[in-house]
Amino acid sequence: MSERIVNILNSIKTTGLPDYLKEFQQISEDTFDLQTTLSDFSHQTRLSFNGLDSAYLWIYLTHLFGYLDPLTTTEHLQHILSLNNESYNGSGAFIAVAHNTTNNIFQVTLRSHQIFLTKWRDEEIADAVATLLYNIFVTVGISASNAIRAFDVSEETDKSLVAKMRNRYGRS
Repeated sequence: MSERIVNILNSIKTTGLPDYLKEFQQISEDTFDLQTTLSDFSHQTRLSFNGLDSAYLWIYLTHLFGYLDPLTTTEHLQHILSLNNESYNGSGAFIAVAHNTTNNIFQVTLRSHQIFLTKWRDEEIADAVATLLYNIFVTVGISASNAIRAFDVSEETDKSLVAKMRNRYGRS
């Protein structure tokens, strides 16, 4: 059943985002771990899905990229929430925060879900998912909140990758 998702991910990897999606691995019946350029910096990206046996395919993306600064104030949280209106900073995804009891930190993710018709071609779905991944990637690179501490991505790496993605896809 996940063969279709493998086809979609292969399309993204080879034509959609070759500078971003390196590899992927199925980790459960309905979830894939995506190894991206940012995986080297402790970022984690997952793709989950359901509905392959119906007329609709739901694809969920979760990108863990940082944590809330322990000194976050109410004002900072209000700022994050204001950026989360419709989607976080124009990414097409929303910010979510979950408490990690192991590290006693509040992890920050960008999450998105899209609904596709199963009658669409895999390449069409891959293009849409690649665009969403790109938007999430660029948003992580230009995160506008002082309350969010992104995992360690060097400024040079970040600028270089964002520039490649912007040149390829034209988002400013």
